[in-house]
Amino acid sequence: MIEKSQFPKNLTIALSVHNAWSDTLACLESVWAQTPPGFQLRVIDDGSSAEVASYLNDYCARHPSIVLLRNEIRRGYTYSVNRLMKDISTEFFVLLNSDLILPPEWWCKVSEAFASSARVGIVGAWSNAAAWFSVPKARRRMSGWTFPGEVLPTTYDQISCLIQEKSAKKFPKIPFVNGFFLAFRSKLFQEVGILDEVNFPEGYGAEIDYCFRASEKGFEVVLADHLYIYHRKSASTSLSRRKSGTRRGDRALLKKYGFLKLGKALLELRGNRVLRAIRREVRDARG
Repeated sequence: MIEKSQFPKNLTIALSVHNAWSDTLACLESVWAQTPPGFQLRVIDDGSSAEVASYLNDYCARHPSIVLLRNEIRRGYTYSVNRLMKDISTEFFVLLNSDLILPPEWWCKVSEAFASSARVGIVGAWSNAAAWFSVPKARRRMSGWTFPGEVLPTTYDQISCLIQEKSAKKFPKIPFVNGFFLAFRSKLFQEVGILDEVNFPEGYGAEIDYCFRASEKGFEVVLADHLYIYHRKSASTSLSRRKSGTRRGDRALLKKYGFLKLGKALLELRGNRVLRAIRREVRDARG
């Protein structure tokens, strides 16, 4: 049972922006359209161009409830997110990549995941482009993770409906989630701290590190296995920069946690029966 206090006056939504205004605008509009009123919204501009900064200023002037922060020069994703996480007064905090589109009833589904156990501290979601949490498939046979364009826009609603239909709302416990969409109980920030800016300044690997740290404090990380969110992916950076950043993040994770812990986490995800079953049922339903 979801308490009314959780829906959504105890919610802060936040996103970090660096250029890519059309994607950012679509994300912001989905926040207003798909979230019932009462939430707080925070946005940080991480050194965008003068043109995008002007667009963002005008947008926030039309929506004066938005708390707008700004880095005059680009400081990086992790630094920016940590600024957004400070002085949170709401029970829940949801961090969005600025190139995703929230679907209807997203917060209701996230709330159900949190309500499944008082120990749940972090909730993630399915997407068309979220590595281990991509549907209908996570990896191509020979060349790595699937890309956003491999799922046609006309199929997003179809896949979302199939996931809703096939999910048993088991909210599987997992070692980490994908950072494109992160929902937190805000008390984690007091007990776990904020993101690690030193080892993961660009953001790559920061969510995995944070999930590990939260688990060490006794919190559970779960997937809202009935929630599917469209993710444009890499709208604010180039493919080459994303790949090099991912490699640096992987090295930092390996140095901090070692091969055994990381390998165990990856094997756990690869063998997770709930994740595999939903992907299989979605593929079978689509033919």
